Amino acid sequence: MIRIALAGFAVAAASGAALASVRISDYVGNPPFLAKLAIIAAAGANAGLLRIVAERVDGFELQVGTNHLGHFALTAGLIPLLKQGQTARIVSAGSVAERGGPAGSLRRRC
Repeated sequence: MIRIALAGFAVAAASGAALASVRISDYVGNPPFLAKLAIIAAAGANAGLLRIVAERVDGFELQVGTNHLGHFALTAGLIPLLKQGQTARIVSAGSVAERGGPAGSLRRRC
């Protein structure tokens, strides 16, 4: 679940099925939403799925979509607000847990 909240204004969008389901653009590119936020001082991206063999409707593996693509979509959408702050920071967390899986476990679609 991605949650953006400020001054009683909260938006939540389920992540996982497809980047479109997150619909960050509905909120980050929406002037009434931006007016409520004004400036963001920090953005954190910390989600993780491990050893879940599933595919999203857009063809990406669920693990890649959640652990990487979702973070990218959220962060990219928030950059204009982050730039308005003087000392904005973006923090992305990861882990080495994937090292426990078999080599080549992620399928590549080209």
